[in-house]
Amino acid sequence: MNPQAEGQAVGPGSDSATGLPALPKALLHEVFRRSARRWPDSVAFEVPPGPTRSHRSSLTYAELDRVSDRLAVWLRPFVRPDSVVALLLPRTESEFAIAQLAVLKAGAAYACLDAAFPDRQVAEILADSESQLLLTDTSGIARAHSTSASASDAWTGVRALDCRRLLDEVNADSPETPNLQPSNLA
Repeated sequence: MNPQAEGQAVGPGSDSATGLPALPKALLHEVFRRSARRWPDSVAFEVPPGPTRSHRSSLTYAELDRVSDRLAVWLRPFVRPDSVVALLLPRTESEFAIAQLAVLKAGAAYACLDAAFPDRQVAEILADSESQLLLTDTSGIARAHSTSASASDAWTGVRALDCRRLLDEVNADSPETPNLQPSNLA
C-alpha cells in the first residue's frame, strides 16, 4: 500500500503509521504540565532502593512541576531558545529529572553526559552542543575544574553549577514560560 493510500485508509487527522489520532504539536514540558494538573498527587519520578541508596525516593507530578519551575526561573537569564545545557548528573537522583524539565521550561535543550564517559568524550559533546552551562553535582564540579585546568578547550567557557546547591538556594513562584515554538530545540 502506498503512503497516500495508507493515510486515507486510516482516516484524516490520524497518524498513518499507527492508526492513532494525530496529537497536537506541543512541547514536552507543556505535556508534562498538563499531566501535573491532571494527576498532581501521582508519582512522576521514583528511584527504588539500591546498593548505594538505602531508601526509595520519589516526586509527585506536582512536586516535580513546582521544583523544576523554581530552577527554570533561575536558569532563564543564562539560556536562550536553541541553546543547549549539559547535564552531568546521576540518573538515579531526582535532580536529574528536575534539571531536564527545568532546562526545557527555561527555553533551552539539554545534552546528557554520563559520569562514566571519558573526559575526551565529554569534551567532544560539550564542543558539538556548544553548551555554555553545565548542571552537575559536587563530583562533576570537581571534574569540570580539573579537566578545564588540563587545557581542554571544550571546557573553557562552560559554567559548571551544582544543581543540588541551586535547588537549595532557589525560591521562586511559578514562572512564565518563554515564547517557544515546536521548531525550537527545547
